[in-house]
Amino acid sequence: MNDIKSRIEAAFERRAEITPGNADPGLRQDVDAAIALLDSGQAPGPTLDFAFGALRIGDVAAVLSPGENFAETGLTPTYLRETKRGMAAVEQRLRYIRELHAGDVVHVTTRLYEAALRKIRFEHRMYDDLSRELVATSELTGVHLDTVARRAVAFEDDVRSRLQARLAADATAS
Repeated sequence: MNDIKSRIEAAFERRAEITPGNADPGLRQDVDAAIALLDSGQAPGPTLDFAFGALRIGDVAAVLSPGENFAETGLTPTYLRETKRGMAAVEQRLRYIRELHAGDVVHVTTRLYEAALRKIRFEHRMYDDLSRELVATSELTGVHLDTVARRAVAFEDDVRSRLQARLAADATAS
């Protein structure tokens, strides 16, 4: 696993130079292997970075970006990989309300606000479990992409209907 990690990190550092035409075929295999390890629970998720005992803003953003919140809509890593689709955040507004410290237990809720033909808009809200205070929010607009043609495309009918069901459920829950 460390070899995969170091090869992916090295490619990330060279990301501006990598194109579909010059990408090492082994890199795609490394990425697929890393996703499989993460999906199976065999690889640890990201670790959080605390500076002077407080969670850094970049890590708050990472916690507020969990893709698994839309698994029930069909937008899973497997779906994205097999259909050569992707999601790209084209806008994000992060609001850091209160500092978190090492050992704080938090939970994140997600509400879908819009499900259009090619995009979704949603908000993650992070709460301190002990105080029940809202500590951060992140509003995102995500666009559904064809990763081969490299352009925005409509959600498939099945995914779109599940997104509409989630939208309706989230609207009645608030």
